[in-house]
Amino acid sequence: VKIGGGASGGKLFSQLLQMFLRRLCRSFSSGGSLDLLRHVEGIIKFRGGPVTFAEYMRAALSSPVGGYYGDKGAESIVGSKGDFVTSPEISQLFGEMVGLWALTVWEQLQQPKSLRLVELGPGKGTLMADLLRSTSSPSPIFQSFQSALHNGEDAGVHLVEISPSFRKIQADVLSKFEKESQKGSSLVKWYNTLADVPKDDIPTIYIAHEFFDALPVHMFVKKSDVWSEILVDLKERKAVSLDPADSNSRTEPELEMILAPGGTPAMKFLLSPKLETLDDTFRESVKEIEISASAMEHALDIGERLVSSKAGGAALCIDYGYEKLPGRFTCRAIHNHKVLDDLLELTGQADLTADV
Repeated sequence: VKIGGGASGGKLFSQLLQMFLRRLCRSFSSGGSLDLLRHVEGIIKFRGGPVTFAEYMRAALSSPVGGYYGDKGAESIVGSKGDFVTSPEISQLFGEMVGLWALTVWEQLQQPKSLRLVELGPGKGTLMADLLRSTSSPSPIFQSFQSALHNGEDAGVHLVEISPSFRKIQADVLSKFEKESQKGSSLVKWYNTLADVPKDDIPTIYIAHEFFDALPVHMFVKKSDVWSEILVDLKERKAVSLDPADSNSRTEPELEMILAPGGTPAMKFLLSPKLETLDDTFRESVKEIEISASAMEHALDIGERLVSSKAGGAALCIDYGYEKLPGRFTCRAIHNHKVLDDLLELTGQADLTADV
């Protein structure tokens, strides 16, 4: 490709090459996903101010451009070579027990002819694979359960998964259970969000294992008896430049946590109602609170679906957490099975999780 002649053309080519190599090196550095950092930087600059930690966490985990689940390979997330290991990956007994629970619920629903299983955040599909295998016995009751899963276009296994990499692994793992249903539809279907899963009168069982802990949280801290929300901002605000020779266009965005200078919508609609539910003693002593509006939204959606369904259903949510507010932050960044010191470290490359 000819970009110009003489010394000026060679200089421009050299500048472009150096810029490309710098960005290539940074994309493999310990600073996290450069594309994702640029994305967060763009949001902050477009708004003219910081974002909430919940917004940062959602982008870091879910963004299709550099996001942890949205863009990172599944093999580098779950397993001994990844960042963490979940219960189904440790023992097949976990998924088998969930399968027996699902079978019991189906019996309690009077053994309906059609059944839908919905799993939120199914990971590598190991739990669902163990569930289907453990309920595939030649016994008549197990065969009736399997027939219900294959009876109808909207029956079967419905997976809520945003990661293309995880979807591919799930499809491979669950392919052995695929057979033509009575109406010719496939057993397994995928959705980006719970809202996309059909709402109808087919009996539905919802399973969410280590799903709620990955939903974004707002973080609030009390200093000198005054509550503030923690926000994420750029350490330095620099003008956007398209000039490859401009040093600002070559620097990796650096993020930092700051305190909101005043009240925020989340403080009004999330923190204030939460504080009203606490007893006076704990309200005075607590210094840090996390609240996930997204977790509340998902829980309400599942509850409303179950209540409004004439056919009935059930939900099983398994996660690590607490019965009472711990009074401290639980959100942490995990990479290579280790907890990082900084929540903003390795953006898009580290898992972010909070107790439920």
